[in-house]
Amino acid sequence: RIVRNGKRYIANSLGDDLVMMDLETGNFVMLNQVGAEIWRLTEFPIRVIDLIVKLSSIYDVAFETCEQETIQFLKMPAVQNVFATGTFSSD
Repeated sequence: RIVRNGKRYIANSLGDDLVMMDLETGNFVMLNQVGAEIWRLTEFPIRVIDLIVKLSSIYDVAFETCEQETIQFLKMPAVQNVFATGTFSSD
């Protein structure tokens, strides 16, 4: 399961994007439209596979492509503290 780290970050929309500030470090993170959608979808714990299914439906993209890009996004150093989970896989 994955859930956003809402206690550590404050977020505000900037068009379709999301600007976030890490309350512990003062660093800023900017998420594009898809990253912002992931933030919205992870308000409550969700299985990564369910997140991928929702994203592939929203953006009308092949499941395999969505799976690969979502896992790659979640493993990026810039967002490692943004989402709380164990390991990132669709299993």
